[in-house]
Order: sequence, then C-alpha cells, then structure tokens
Amino acid sequence: MLHRIKWNDEEEEEKEGQDGISKEPNECLLVWEGETKKPAFKTFRFKQCATELLVINFLEKFGVAQYWDFAKNFNPEH
Repeated sequence: MLHRIKWNDEEEEEKEGQDGISKEPNECLLVWEGETKKPAFKTFRFKQCATELLVINFLEKFGVAQYWDFAKNFNPEH
C-alpha cells in the first residue's frame, strides 16, 4: 500500500482548490510491521465504520482489536 497507490494525486489536489474545501493530506503511514502466527482475515477488503466503537467491535470479532490501538496511538514523529 505504501508503494502502489498515488496518495497525493495532482488531479485530486486541483479539485480541492476549485471548491475551496481544505482537506487533510491523503497519505499512508506504516503503523506496525511484523509477523503473526496465523492470518486474522480470510480476504483483504475495505470496511467503513461510522464510529470508533464500530471499528473496535469489528476488530474484536477477529481477535485483533490491538490494531486499532496501534493506529490510534501512532505518532509519526517518533
């Protein structure tokens, strides 16, 4: 994901300027790297959750709620 996606596409930046809406930078940061004993998910899919509680509940079903903690507490300056 860090190398295959154009996170800040020039076309998207132009659209943001036209409508006057300021958006946060679109980027992908490596939060955790390592190995697990077994895969937690059968497939890789995007899941939208409207609240933090829904995210935590979803991840708890797969036994990986700690992934949310990693992302939530991540500080790119360290």
